[in-house]
Amino acid sequence: MLGGHTLIVRELETAADVAAFQDGADGAYKLLVRCTFFEDGSPAFADENIDAIKHASKRKIVSLIAAVTRVNGFDIEENVKNSAAVPGSG
Repeated sequence: MLGGHTLIVRELETAADVAAFQDGADGAYKLLVRCTFFEDGSPAFADENIDAIKHASKRKIVSLIAAVTRVNGFDIEENVKNSAAVPGSG
């Protein structure tokens, strides 16, 4: 749940989704943006939210990132390591 909303986690679906990862930056956060939806199918996050997500408490999003990486068959440890660490978050 996020702000009282139930979230749905889906696999990456389009070539455009996959192409967003080519620069190698913020992989876990981009995955979160592209794979997390509200029950009505609308996206829960947008690319513009990545900076705010990075500054949010890791405890609040770690289970969501874990679900997104699991659904997509990625290693969460590798994705988090490749995303820029934000000092003081957590």
